[in-house]
Amino acid sequence: MMYTLWEISLKSEVCKIGSSDDGQSHNNCSTSKALHNTSSGESYLLIPNFSNSDEGVYKCESAYKGGSYSVNFQVFVKVRPTLSGSLEWRGSRWVAVCSAARGKPAASIVWRYTGNGSSVPTDSLTEKHQDGSYTVESQLALPEGVAPGNLTCAVDHPYWEEEQTSNTTPSESKSPPAEDVEEVEPYASYVQRVNSIYNSSVDLFT
Repeated sequence: MMYTLWEISLKSEVCKIGSSDDGQSHNNCSTSKALHNTSSGESYLLIPNFSNSDEGVYKCESAYKGGSYSVNFQVFVKVRPTLSGSLEWRGSRWVAVCSAARGKPAASIVWRYTGNGSSVPTDSLTEKHQDGSYTVESQLALPEGVAPGNLTCAVDHPYWEEEQTSNTTPSESKSPPAEDVEEVEPYASYVQRVNSIYNSSVDLFT
């Protein structure tokens, strides 16, 4: 290989990192991104402490005696939302509340009847946080004749390959007399992040 060059386009800057077989190197990125080599001599880009600020377009170009190779990557943060559900007694009816908190990108929520799996159309409120994550909340007044235990909150998010579900449980502070409360199991998950990459093209070592 004659040289490897990364061109990185972020919200905060556009920079280049490269190295060549004759010992030349170039790095004008303001962060600690750097090129390293494996024990077999293959080059790779190290992005320590990956965060939202590292999201962007990454282009890698490699030149060798037989030609050149170029590939683009889209790098972004993917955060699993934390799920929660509850039932609140408001006035004279149950209101089911389902939340998918601090996920990235925003999750989508639908309500399903446990028996036949049919969905109930509802509107969701989405809040964007300063760290770029989203909290989505959906509320549903239970239709007449529908028992609280027969309703399931279904959440779809790119972190999961399949839809995740959360049953709702009565809120102690807003529940009717004990004989009217039907208990079901709550569900919770934890925040985690993952990433991926993108690219463009350049000429530095000519």
